[in-house]
Amino acid sequence: MKYILFIILCSLSTYFMDMSSDPGDYAALWKEVEAQKQKFPKKAVAIVDQIYTKAKKEKREDQLIKAIIYKNELSSSYEDNDPSVGLLRMEAEYDKLHSGSGKAVFASMLGEAYYKYGIQNMHRYVERTTITQPTEPLPFSSIEEIQKQSYTYYRRSLDIALDKDLSAFQILLEENPDVQSLRASTMEELLSFRALNHYMNSSSLVSIPTDGYALDQAALFDSSFRDESVSDKPADMKANALALFWQTAAIRTLSDEQRIILELYRLEYLNNNAIVENKQVLYESALEKLIAENKGKQGVEAAYAKFISYYLDQGQSYKAQFKPELKNAFSKAKNLIEQVESLSIN
Repeated sequence: MKYILFIILCSLSTYFMDMSSDPGDYAALWKEVEAQKQKFPKKAVAIVDQIYTKAKKEKREDQLIKAIIYKNELSSSYEDNDPSVGLLRMEAEYDKLHSGSGKAVFASMLGEAYYKYGIQNMHRYVERTTITQPTEPLPFSSIEEIQKQSYTYYRRSLDIALDKDLSAFQILLEENPDVQSLRASTMEELLSFRALNHYMNSSSLVSIPTDGYALDQAALFDSSFRDESVSDKPADMKANALALFWQTAAIRTLSDEQRIILELYRLEYLNNNAIVENKQVLYESALEKLIAENKGKQGVEAAYAKFISYYLDQGQSYKAQFKPELKNAFSKAKNLIEQVESLSIN
């Protein structure tokens, strides 16, 4: 069993359709775009332009954002431009959004767009620094600049005052078909989940110099602990991830299930990145505490699943390496499975 907390808008191949039967509505226009985009992308772009104009006039920012994304995607299929052209064209649309929520949503998407551009074009920037021969001009000075811009947009998405709820942006409710997701119920949750997913990704900020913040305190595994010094290290990836975990955990609308899964992600992040003595013991104790404090609540089964998976992995390691400390891993997993079978969830 695996839960993924964060809505990931890596693909906009699916789309929201209004229920109106008016042939001039958005649903009919998007249907025509879908019919044309494979064989006649230029015709599809012309229809998207109609949607863009219509959405701008009617102040439908969900449809406007979708039109911007689709136009970039479709234009790239026949335009012989550097990939950055579409990215910068998309960025130029930011000021055309007027609501706080619209700007926050689009800022989050720009953060993702910069990240994807950096990952997909990293080799070009690396080659520029290692090859003595002249290479094609590139629009950014370095991967670091790209990743900083990505971070800036994600951060901006969290700092803008929200003035519309999630229902005003139906496009964001589409579930990515490649993942199993827990849906965000508010705009604040959605933007926080997306930013946190970025901060947790080790490739997101790998080229940005850090202030040397080290995850070296055993107290970090305690869900109630807060390190106030992280606010003094705004450019440090680890400090940013920790601060956002704490900020997200304070969202009042989170359900029990969301809080449990969020804590599981935080503990997994620490288990992967902390440099403390007895880290495995701290991780196990934290999982035990999480389960004990949430017995009977929706989502506790996710904590059991994580703990069972952890012990099963240790059991496999024991079979391969015969480390004495892992000898009882399978027995511990079996005990947890028996506990799950007797669970009573409210």
